[in-house]
Amino acid sequence: MDSQCAELLPLVCAVLSDPRQSLPDDTCLEKLLDWFTELTGRVSGLSLLQLHPCLTDFMSAVFKQKSSEPVILSFSLRLAGQLAASEEGFSFLEHRGVLDRAFGAQGVRGAAPWSEATVRSGWVRGLGGMLQHTPARHFFHNHGYTAVVLDLQTDMSLFVAAAANQLLAQILISTPSLPGHASPENGIGGVEDGTVEIVRHVGEALCSEDPLRSGQVLRLVGLTVGRCPQQVTEMLWQRMQAATERMMGNSQRSVQQPLLDALLAVARTALFSSADSSLVALMDGLLGTLSPKQAIPFASGIARLQDGPAALRRKATAVILQPLDCILAATDQQHPAGLVQEFVGERSVLEEQMSRKASCVSLLCLALSHTQQLSSLGLFPDPPATALLRCVLTVLKLSSGVAMPCGPAGASVLTSLIGSSRVQRSALDALGGPGPCPGGAEVPAEVLAVLLEYLRNPGVDSSVLKKAMQAVSRWLCFCSDSAAIWLFLNEDLIPVLKKRLCDVRWEVRDSALELLTQLAEQLREKPGFRTVLSGSGLPVLLLSSLSDPESYVRASAITALGQVALVSALAQELQDLALRFVEILAQDSEGFPRRAVIRVFSMWLTQCPPLPAQDLEAPTLAVLALGAKDLDWEVKVHTLELAETWMEQTLGDWGTSGPVEPLQKLLRWKLLDGVCEALDDCDRPVARKACSVLLALKGLLSRAAGLQGGMDSVTWDPAGQRWAEELRQRRGAGESGGAGPGWLRRGGVLEVLSVLELEALQETLGQSSDHVQNSPRSLLEDIAAARASEDNAVDCY
Repeated sequence: MDSQCAELLPLVCAVLSDPRQSLPDDTCLEKLLDWFTELTGRVSGLSLLQLHPCLTDFMSAVFKQKSSEPVILSFSLRLAGQLAASEEGFSFLEHRGVLDRAFGAQGVRGAAPWSEATVRSGWVRGLGGMLQHTPARHFFHNHGYTAVVLDLQTDMSLFVAAAANQLLAQILISTPSLPGHASPENGIGGVEDGTVEIVRHVGEALCSEDPLRSGQVLRLVGLTVGRCPQQVTEMLWQRMQAATERMMGNSQRSVQQPLLDALLAVARTALFSSADSSLVALMDGLLGTLSPKQAIPFASGIARLQDGPAALRRKATAVILQPLDCILAATDQQHPAGLVQEFVGERSVLEEQMSRKASCVSLLCLALSHTQQLSSLGLFPDPPATALLRCVLTVLKLSSGVAMPCGPAGASVLTSLIGSSRVQRSALDALGGPGPCPGGAEVPAEVLAVLLEYLRNPGVDSSVLKKAMQAVSRWLCFCSDSAAIWLFLNEDLIPVLKKRLCDVRWEVRDSALELLTQLAEQLREKPGFRTVLSGSGLPVLLLSSLSDPESYVRASAITALGQVALVSALAQELQDLALRFVEILAQDSEGFPRRAVIRVFSMWLTQCPPLPAQDLEAPTLAVLALGAKDLDWEVKVHTLELAETWMEQTLGDWGTSGPVEPLQKLLRWKLLDGVCEALDDCDRPVARKACSVLLALKGLLSRAAGLQGGMDSVTWDPAGQRWAEELRQRRGAGESGGAGPGWLRRGGVLEVLSVLELEALQETLGQSSDHVQNSPRSLLEDIAAARASEDNAVDCY
């Protein structure tokens, strides 16, 4: 703690302990606690207490009064816990009776403010901060605080109840591993008495009829198992096992989900490693008795377990796929092997829910979502890839209105899917990225055919179309080596995209442009794509999209044209397009298209090396000049990134001639002056980026100076430049030791960069704009000022 803060601390303590004073803003206390947390991370609580006795006096005064403001009491309790987190600080406060007055029955708990939730929360969190060592744990258990925390576990305030649960979990996790094993007879072995009391409470709460108690202890088990000693996990499991069947069979539905979460948490421990484990048998039984809505997420959790029995994971996979299997059955298209080898649970229950539209859509989306997640993680054991893919395609066909043969029982199921954009989005997500397909070449062809029908359908929702186009991009990239793909592009996809580029919905036009951008980026090196593009008429449509009324679409059109221009890689076409982009940068009133122009130029510089650099020199210089004066800070940052790219390419390979000629080019282009002007930009991100660009250049030139000479012959004269004058004035012109008129004079590039003191500037720019107002000293001054005027508003933002 610096000397200024140390002088202010007694005044702050006096203000906070005076019941006549009130703070208009409670957030200053949170900031003060954050500061003490930072301090106790550097020095011990004992050192702070000894160097600043006002802290002990303050806490003693607040706990003696018992009538302080609830927020002050809560703050004091948490502060006491922080300072007692070290053994020395704990002994110091205990010897002076501060901890008894803070946490004891005759202290805060016995006073009127205890009825305030913020005081109870501060009491729990203060104990949690203190329980970091053995003396504090003994103090906690010897004073019977475990029973109080267990009672607060069902507090009316959710914040207090959650804090109590976290504290109980902390106690169980910190239980030392001792010899001995839990047994059904005694259940305690060598575990501490406090842990035994909590475990016993878990068993009693699970047997109670109070869903609030049961739910809280189940959440406690979920927080604890896997992180506490194996002995404690076994004790908790013994209590859970006895109550699970009763809890799943009664009407306490609010408890069932916490119970399933707790079971999955236990299953991530060593208790799940044995095939004959009682936990395995219990989870196996639950898969068949839970409702489909509960069973699918539970089965997904089981499928994610790495060390479980293969038979249980296969059963869990079947539960997830059963709604999809119902769709196959309803369309009379069930694969001979099907998705599900053996149905889990009661088929009539699932069929009844699938016959109602709301539950059918909900279950199908749930199954598709978990299917996609598990497939992306590669967690399906022996997945029936082709059958699953064809089932997803069937769902997509049905939801778009494609007629399929079905029996009387399946008609209601299929009717529920027609036109459901929710099902369509979930199915498109489940279609995922292509992988090794056992079905051969006909499977990707069938996928593309279904996706094409979605793109053609005028009634499809724009969000569904966006996902369909993303899926087309993934599958086309997968099939890019097939000769048939170019026929598909030329005769099927391109005509559809040309129509979508004229869609009345701007989201659809934007999605179509994004798809073209992705195709150009992925297939640019394929000769077939260049042939398809040249006769498609798409470039003309893309040019017309530059005048779209929606700025997002104009920005996407710029990006798409930038990628398409690289396919032909003709210098004249690229130059013409570059000049058009310069006009957009100068004239477009929206920021998105202007940002896109800068990004495209950066992409051109890095991705079209076959073109002579001079072909883009004039338009790039124009872009740099316009971007530097733009009012949008993101445009200016992208401009600096473009300048950085150009500098790297210019200086990257100077060969035997050395860096002299490249440096002369940078000075002739006034590239360095442009970057230096941004050092004093009013937008901090712009100034930081300019500083990092110049620091990178300085490092490159410093390394080059050690290898090759001659750089001193390249001089840079910043005198007279606006940025140099502004920087000189900021450094303090005319002051002693300041920057005089001759401060920045002609010299070598490296010499001028050194005079700019870029390292110090970077450190300054790295500070937040309100670092002075948010400093500990400012915070203490604001709180102390409350003593001078009751009307003073604490400025702690």
